[in-house]
Amino acid sequence: MLAAAAAAFITVFIAEFGDKTQLVSLTMACRYPPRQVLAGAIIALAAVIGLAVGVGDVLSAVIPRFVVVLISGLFFIVIGLFSYFSRDIKVKEYSAGAGLLQTIGLVFVA
Repeated sequence: MLAAAAAAFITVFIAEFGDKTQLVSLTMACRYPPRQVLAGAIIALAAVIGLAVGVGDVLSAVIPRFVVVLISGLFFIVIGLFSYFSRDIKVKEYSAGAGLLQTIGLVFVA
C-alpha cells in the first residue's frame, strides 16, 4: 500500500509541475531569487499533493463527478476574469523571504 501511495505521489508530482505551476514559477523567478522560488514551489506542491491524496478519495465517494467538473470550471473562469480585470502593475520592494512565501501561496492556489 505504501508503494502505491508513493508511486501516485511521484507521478502526480511530476505531472503537475508542467502546467500552471510552471507559469507561476517562471513569473516568480522574474522577481525573486531562484532558490526561494524553487523551495516555495517544492513545498507547495508537496502540500497540495499530500492534501489531494488524503482527501480526494473521501470526496470522490461523496460528491458526483459532474458537480466537481462544473464547480472547478466555473472557479477557473472566475479567477481568469478576476486576473484579467485587475492588471495593476506596481513595482515594490520585498523582504528577503517574500519570494518563498509568495511562491508557496501562488503555487498552492494554482
